[in-house]
Amino acid sequence: MNKKGYKYTPTQCENKFKSLKREYRNTVDHNSKSGNDKKSCPFFSEFQELYGMNASTRPSVAISSSRGMTMEGNSTETNQTSQTPSKTRRDRKRKERPEWLENLDTRQVERHKDKMAAMDRLISVLEKGFSKVGIIFGLIRCIE
Repeated sequence: MNKKGYKYTPTQCENKFKSLKREYRNTVDHNSKSGNDKKSCPFFSEFQELYGMNASTRPSVAISSSRGMTMEGNSTETNQTSQTPSKTRRDRKRKERPEWLENLDTRQVERHKDKMAAMDRLISVLEKGFSKVGIIFGLIRCIE
């Protein structure tokens, strides 16, 4: 290439080829989706001749939000990978409640009983206090 006046290193040429190939693959992917307009890239026809139906340039799976997943390519390969048995979850019904849940319920009932006892004590104290206030008001009325 130096003899013809081009001053590019082999690495630069390789990188340029890779970027053109990447652009070609993106164009093929874009054109394979329904609803998209046709797109072209530099040297598209040359890459089409070179790679055409090569698996490395065609997507094996295309996912669309409207159509779901579509598989392309060799159907025998995709059938083997998609036919893996899925594990089913087995629901077990317990005959008895776990001990920790029983303890939780017991503690909750005890806390409720303690709160109710405290409220009863508060009510009795308030009743005694109001009865004393009532006596005082009664005495004040008698004096007046």
